[in-house]
Amino acid sequence: MVTAARKWMSVTLVSTLVLGIGAGILIDRLLLVPSVFSSDRVERRGGRDHRDHGRRLMEKLRSELDLEDAQAVAVEQAMSENHEVARQFWKDSRLEFETLRAQFRNDIRAVLTEEQNARFDEMLAERDKNRGGRHVDR
Repeated sequence: MVTAARKWMSVTLVSTLVLGIGAGILIDRLLLVPSVFSSDRVERRGGRDHRDHGRRLMEKLRSELDLEDAQAVAVEQAMSENHEVARQFWKDSRLEFETLRAQFRNDIRAVLTEEQNARFDEMLAERDKNRGGRHVDR
């Protein structure tokens, strides 16, 4: 009987640990990790913009795949043609993500006390300040 109780406690402890880690990762990803869609990403990347990324990618493809000139031109054309579609996709995705983030934050606020909400707002303000002051959503 003691063994069954120990097994139950072990399963409960491990389950709690796994759920806690999962919740921590979720909160980290939704609240604490800087957004890859931020408008100041050029500044955070040390002044590089998407054209630098495209050039570096093209250089890597040329060297790694040993592209012939005609292939390189075709790859560059494909990248150029799809750039606007990809840009629009990320713009639309960002809007959806911001809506989800606002809902997630509001769901958290609904279970917090007034004092906890004040601290939560301070935490978010600090986070947003570190990210350039974006995403104030209350």
